[in-house]
Amino acid sequence: RKNLPRPLRHCIDFSSQVPSQVLARESSIDNLKATVDLSSASDLLSTWTVERFFRKSPSIQSALYASRTRYVIDGTGSNSFGPLLLKKFAGQGSAVTFPIQSMIYSACCIAAILSSEYKRPTGRNIRKAVNRIRVFGDDLIIPSTALFDLALIFNNLQLKINMGKTHYDSPFRESCGGDYFRGYDVTPLYLRNLSTKSNRADVLA
Repeated sequence: RKNLPRPLRHCIDFSSQVPSQVLARESSIDNLKATVDLSSASDLLSTWTVERFFRKSPSIQSALYASRTRYVIDGTGSNSFGPLLLKKFAGQGSAVTFPIQSMIYSACCIAAILSSEYKRPTGRNIRKAVNRIRVFGDDLIIPSTALFDLALIFNNLQLKINMGKTHYDSPFRESCGGDYFRGYDVTPLYLRNLSTKSNRADVLA
């Protein structure tokens, strides 16, 4: 996190979901940005993709290798097999999964904007693009005009957009647990329990 590339610091906040919620609310008013959700985001992120993202940082690559399960062996019976090399990066998840996802998906969003607007990946164009997106894990906010290009990029990386939870052509937006319609917060109420002895703060989620 300390070595997060400078451009990405403008679109990623590892400690707060509020910036994503604020932008989602604004997007429900102006309809300029889409809120994007991924299907099985961590399960489909491949080691191949992570390797290429960190291709210029071999020390980080080595640390990531050391923190993940690389092989599995089935020793449960007579038909046991292995070792099998795992192609997914975070089969069981770890502390690095969230920041790694955030960084890689941010880069994909930037590439999608540049592609949709036929711009070269110069430092100036990247800085302008990064100010138009917001990423928190697999919760993405990107200009609606770049959504098609983002889908193509994800398809090439064997990632999938969950269209059932992706919003771009209506006044509704959802990101990081916040639901918004035409600027109004319409996030549903969730109950932690139904005990009559609980006070209001305990009942509200």
